[in-house]
Amino acid sequence: SATTVAIAATGATFVNSSRSWALQVVSVAGANVLRGISVAAAVGTVTVAGLPSAAPARTFVVFTAHLTAVNDTDQICKRTFRGAVTNPTTLDFTRGNGAGGVCVNAPIDELAWERVELPTGALVQSVTVTHAANSATGSGAIATAVDPTRSVVFMAGQGQGGQSFGESNFSGNDIIGAVQGVASVAGTTVTVARPASNLGSASFTPFVVEFAP
Repeated sequence: SATTVAIAATGATFVNSSRSWALQVVSVAGANVLRGISVAAAVGTVTVAGLPSAAPARTFVVFTAHLTAVNDTDQICKRTFRGAVTNPTTLDFTRGNGAGGVCVNAPIDELAWERVELPTGALVQSVTVTHAANSATGSGAIATAVDPTRSVVFMAGQGQGGQSFGESNFSGNDIIGAVQGVASVAGTTVTVARPASNLGSASFTPFVVEFAP
């Protein structure tokens, strides 16, 4: 509702222990926000298609996800996703960075997403940044340099550390740093670093959002 945020926790580890959550609710005049919850089988890509059209140059997505107890093993590659605005009516959420097997074998209980279309005057640019195996940084280029005094850069996947998640093929264990990036923009260059862990290959889709003056 307009005054309530719901947080759902599943699994004995979360339900039977105390947790604290820090939330930010942001209101932007003139924005158009579309929300949904997707449920999927054990797949590598969740596609949400047939949405009302939104202008990609003013649109980004944020989301959270949790898995079922089926194949609930500790591989981090199955637990986080990379979110992207594919076209005016479609969102895609991918995991495993091209790997199959244990990286995609757990069904998805809920993937809760919000697609945000900002009002005219804003600019949203995204680029896919890839990290080669055991690489700690990667970069990509956006078309237009932005004003840093009214711009932010973030990934769509939300969790520990905010909007920082992408996807990785690292399946050794649950080291979260393998899928967590720190994004920055300088001119038209967007850089994503993995300062905590460079295990496996990874991909991120940072959104560079420039708000209207």
